[in-house]
Amino acid sequence: MAESINEDDEDYTVGGVAPEKPKPKRISMVIWGPSGIGKTTLAATMPGRKALINFDPDGPSSIPNRDDVTVFDLSTIKDSWVAKFKDEDPLNIERHLHRFDSIIVDSMSTLTEKTLARGITQTKGATVERPSPGAYMARNNLAITFVRNMLSLTAKYDKHICFIAHEGAPDKTEEGNIINYTMSLGGQLPGQMALRINECWPMFEDGKNRKMIICRKARLRDPAKSRMFATTPSNVEFEWKFDPEDFDNPNNMTIADWYNQWVDGGFVKLPLPK
Repeated sequence: MAESINEDDEDYTVGGVAPEKPKPKRISMVIWGPSGIGKTTLAATMPGRKALINFDPDGPSSIPNRDDVTVFDLSTIKDSWVAKFKDEDPLNIERHLHRFDSIIVDSMSTLTEKTLARGITQTKGATVERPSPGAYMARNNLAITFVRNMLSLTAKYDKHICFIAHEGAPDKTEEGNIINYTMSLGGQLPGQMALRINECWPMFEDGKNRKMIICRKARLRDPAKSRMFATTPSNVEFEWKFDPEDFDNPNNMTIADWYNQWVDGGFVKLPLPK
C-alpha cells in the first residue's frame, strides 16, 4: 500500500527517507548596457566574495576599496594571448576558485575585440579595415569557447558567474529607424551567449533613472531573460535603486539579496522589485 504524505508536516518521509530540500542553484548571467550606467557596480553586488577578472582599461574604477572584491587585472594582455581561450582553464583560475563565491568577467566586448584582432592576424588577406569571414569565424569560435569553458569551470565548483558586455550601436532600417539594440559582441555572439546562461539583464536610462529589463525584446533590447524574476506583458522592467557612494545602504538593490530571496522561497520566481 502506498504511503500517504502529509506535506504540512515538516518531518514527513517517503519510505522512511526524508526528501532532500532543493539545492541552491548558482547564478550564470550577463549584464549589458551603455558605458557608465553601472554594470560593474551591479555585478559587484553578486553573492559573497568576488573575483573580478578585468580586461577593460579603468574597468574597476567604479568600485574602489571594495574589500569583498579582488581584481585580477588583464587589461594589458596582447591580442595573441587570447589563443589560451581554447584551454579548459583559459585564465588559470582553478587554483583560486576556493577563495571566491562569484566570478565576474569585465568585459566580453573587449574580449571579442581581442579575439577578432587575433583572427585577423591568423587569416590570410584579412585586415583591420576589412576583416574577412574567416577572421569573424575565428573571433566567434574563440569567444564562445571561452564562455563555454568559464561556465563549465565555475559549474564544476558551484560558483556564480557574471559576464559584462557593452551595448552596441543600434541596428537600423534603411530609413534610419532603430529596430534593435544588443550586446557589442558582433555577429551571432549575443544570441549564442544568451543560450548558455540563465540571467540576461540589459540596463538603460530613461532620462533620469537607471533601469533593468527582464523580458525578451522589451524596449527593442535583445537578448533579455530571467529564471529568477517573474514578468507579465505589462511588467517587464524596473528601476535599479543603488547608492554608489554607500555600498552598505540597506535600501540598495543587490543581486545577492535577490538571490537569497529566490533560494529562501524555494526557487519560485520573484516579483519585480519596486
